[in-house]
Amino acid sequence: MKLRKLVATGFKSFADRTEFEFGDGISCIVGPNGCGKSNVVDAVKWVLGEQSAKSLRGSEMMDVIFNGSSTRRVSGHAEVTLVFDNSDKLLEPNVPGYDIAGGGDISVTRRLFRSGQSEYLINKSLVRLKDVREMFLVHAYGVIEQGHVEVFLQASHEERRAIFDEASGISKYKARKKETLRKLDRVEQNLLRLTDVLGEVERRLRSIKYQAGKARNYQVYVARLNELKSLHLLSRYHLLLQQRRSLESDLDRNNDVLSA
Repeated sequence: MKLRKLVATGFKSFADRTEFEFGDGISCIVGPNGCGKSNVVDAVKWVLGEQSAKSLRGSEMMDVIFNGSSTRRVSGHAEVTLVFDNSDKLLEPNVPGYDIAGGGDISVTRRLFRSGQSEYLINKSLVRLKDVREMFLVHAYGVIEQGHVEVFLQASHEERRAIFDEASGISKYKARKKETLRKLDRVEQNLLRLTDVLGEVERRLRSIKYQAGKARNYQVYVARLNELKSLHLLSRYHLLLQQRRSLESDLDRNNDVLSA
């Protein structure tokens, strides 16, 4: 994996489209103070996902957009593209259509608009910042800026350990471990909430079972009551029928006596 080209438009002092081509071996950028040499390093860091405006020598992220001059208008956005030679197949971008077996160039682009909208692209396909970072975590890289060597020499054991971890590629596994632990923590929280929900559902279920039992008993009692009512009414019907027949018989006898 080798950086072949950097293309910047509207980024800091690069108001116009500016290209830097990097050949084999060591490339050097020379020039007088204030010509924008450090902006090249900032551009590389910015594309690779730098989120700290202070690290880019600014107070806010909008400071990376060309802010105009006495002869130039303010730029509406900043855009930087890095082109990598991936013939050694070290990078594995998570974008459709890229043939990792064939290698070839990989372009990584970052855009920032004055509206605050930000975009990341790999081979002109929109991706997430996470996709860019994961692609480069496969093989560690390091950006050593002016003054960082002195900082490294004065760093504590823990700080040096972090630098060595990043240089050796261990940081990618630590990042994955950290992400996995976050996922496990979310799963554990979800399990706790699920346990609470299950407890509440079980309490409601017991109440519903009790109410269902009362409803079943009610239905049995109502059915038995209706049966007893039917038997009682049937018994009353037969009793009244017998009384009617007896009265009809008495009426017939009385009628015969009066007729005689």
